[in-house]
Amino acid sequence: MARLLHTKGYSEVWPLLGGFDAWLALGYPVEQYAARPQLASIAAASAS
Repeated sequence: MARLLHTKGYSEVWPLLGGFDAWLALGYPVEQYAARPQLASIAAASAS
């Protein structure tokens, strides 16, 4: 992920040893977000 962000112009990023699992194991904060609705769900809702 750090490499991808770096290619997109972010300079203050570094890879985390152990990845996201290590971040969680150390108890660092994470944020929840709502996933985007699936296109099939949108189509079904608009057809009703």
